[in-house]
Amino acid sequence: MGETGATGAAAPDGAKPAPTQPTAGAEDAIKKLDTARDNLRETAKWVVTGTGGIVALIVGSSSFTGLGSFALDDNRLWLAVACLAAGCLLSWLPFRQALAVIATNVTSLREMVQGQALIDTRLRVNELLVNICPAKYATVEKLSAALDEIAALRLAETADEVARKAQTARLLRLAPYVDYALALALTVELRRRFERMIVIMGLTGPLIIACFLAFAWAANPGKDDSPLAHPRLTSIALRPENAGELARSGLPQSCYTPALAVLLLAEKPQGGFSAATVPHDACPALRLDIDAGLTLISIAK
Repeated sequence: MGETGATGAAAPDGAKPAPTQPTAGAEDAIKKLDTARDNLRETAKWVVTGTGGIVALIVGSSSFTGLGSFALDDNRLWLAVACLAAGCLLSWLPFRQALAVIATNVTSLREMVQGQALIDTRLRVNELLVNICPAKYATVEKLSAALDEIAALRLAETADEVARKAQTARLLRLAPYVDYALALALTVELRRRFERMIVIMGLTGPLIIACFLAFAWAANPGKDDSPLAHPRLTSIALRPENAGELARSGLPQSCYTPALAVLLLAEKPQGGFSAATVPHDACPALRLDIDAGLTLISIAK
């Protein structure tokens, strides 16, 4: 809900009409609106800076050199490229909206009256001008028409000095209301763009983070197994769920009863070992993946 300041002017998001705006208080009200706009612009800058920092951290922590190790037909390469491109394209949407917030400007009442993009802003300003401006100037359209009328009368070829002075005095009386209406319009439009930026960031933010995280995963394949300096002979435990895979491998049951003899060949980066069964009699050599507790994980294809 908007607050009514000492000048009687309602804030741009106020729901209740304010008392009539004293002409002498217009300058103070405009300063308050200036402060509100500065705060919104600064917030937009920090939000974009923070988002950009997160994206830079994720991308910067990824090794682009890993991409060079992929073959052109490697799906992981094209997944990384696609995720990076999608993340960059999605990042442009909130950045573009933030630039729109920072560059928000309303230069004249005529721009509000004629600009299709400012229709909602004009309607909102008209609501806020009720009981602030005199009834004959209580809308943007009326203020703009009054300015046009004053300008036409002052510039008319038939206008004498007295008429010009009268219109100048009228213009001076109208100026505080015009300045306040423009300040209101600029604040309302900036707030509309700021809220749109927050909505866009809320919709695209998770997608952006997901794309760059997927890129980081795709661009950084796991390290190769580290071969053991001296392969180690051992036996491993088998679990009931290994029975089906062992049967499909063609390994006779006699080869792993009561235990399966294996030769540990390399240590895996995520823990565990690559191993091979010890061939003898009817037992063929098979590659195995074993966890750190020397329990069979899977039979390598």
